[in-house]
Amino acid sequence: MALNTEISLVTVENIELALGYDCNVYTLQIERAINQYSAILEGLTGRKLKARNYTNYRIDGNGSQELFFPQYPLNTTTSILIYDENDILYHTVLVAELEEYITFPQIGKMRLPRNIFLRGTQNVVVTANAGIVDAGELAMLENAVLEMIASNPPSEITRASNIKMERLGSYSVTWQTPSSNNFTGFSSNVQNIVNYFSRV
Repeated sequence: MALNTEISLVTVENIELALGYDCNVYTLQIERAINQYSAILEGLTGRKLKARNYTNYRIDGNGSQELFFPQYPLNTTTSILIYDENDILYHTVLVAELEEYITFPQIGKMRLPRNIFLRGTQNVVVTANAGIVDAGELAMLENAVLEMIASNPPSEITRASNIKMERLGSYSVTWQTPSSNNFTGFSSNVQNIVNYFSRV
């Protein structure tokens, strides 16, 4: 299994640096763990985290002037098309209007000042780049994946025994048993990161 670069929140090299795993021996296991825990974080937060392009991405209209794009922040938006119940184009947001329509890009909020997002099933079609690009926030997510892998490493991998704690940028990973709880089974730090990136 190769590393899924669309969702992966940490590199194989940083796993080796921080956790002391031999990437030459355990590349496939490390890539699988990165993919797994990055996907778990997306599932727990209910959103795609890493920035990526969305072309003709369909969402449900809600019959109001405001609609939230499920992935955020909206970094660039190139088109918004709204279709009616017969799948006939009802409204096109012009490129010149996009800045006016994306009122709170940091939370993915789109607003039609003189129209509505017709209620429907996958009748609003958006082309945009959305997701996290902020270096500090990406470092938080990388730290979460490192902690998750450190607490629950693949059974085939043995960490170098002399590494007990490692710093990665302004974050540190300490080897300990994750706290038991009803939320994720991961450490409180990982839970705090999940809460930070979940839509309220």
